[in-house]
Amino acid sequence: MGRQLRTRVPKQDSQLHPNWPPRKDVIAKDAAYKRKQTDDYNRHHGARDLPPLQTGQHVWVRPDQVQATVLSPGQRPRSYVVETDRGGVLQRNRRHLVPFVPSASGGETLQTAAQQPPSPRQQVPLQEPQPANLVEPAVPQGQFVQHSPAATDRSEGVTRTRYGRRVVPPRRLNL
Repeated sequence: MGRQLRTRVPKQDSQLHPNWPPRKDVIAKDAAYKRKQTDDYNRHHGARDLPPLQTGQHVWVRPDQVQATVLSPGQRPRSYVVETDRGGVLQRNRRHLVPFVPSASGGETLQTAAQQPPSPRQQVPLQEPQPANLVEPAVPQGQFVQHSPAATDRSEGVTRTRYGRRVVPPRRLNL
């Protein structure tokens, strides 16, 4: 059996020859274990199969941000060969292809976030609104006035950090 036995109990010679389990049983058990492991992993991580794409279907290629048309399934699993509107032929995984219906108005393309005009909520005003009760001292043109929050706080007797928090000195016993 490949090693010296330490027992002194006598055995028959037929019992000392290794007896391998049937190969078909080992392969079947291994396949069942792998299938169970795959199912458990997918269930734990919420993995799901995406619906297949049809030849000629219009898709949006996510990393490249371009439109494309599906030419055929790819050589690798879950991949497709697509032709972009720019004329390039790419092979992409299914998760990078988003199916969409092109607009019927003819030739309109999807705009990426960089190409879209900013919405009114995203537009930044050119000047900050000035409160009506704020009076600026008259300064001759060409001179700069430095406004420091620490200088205005010193007159009040309160020290503030550069972030606006008030600094409170520790109370000490003065004898």
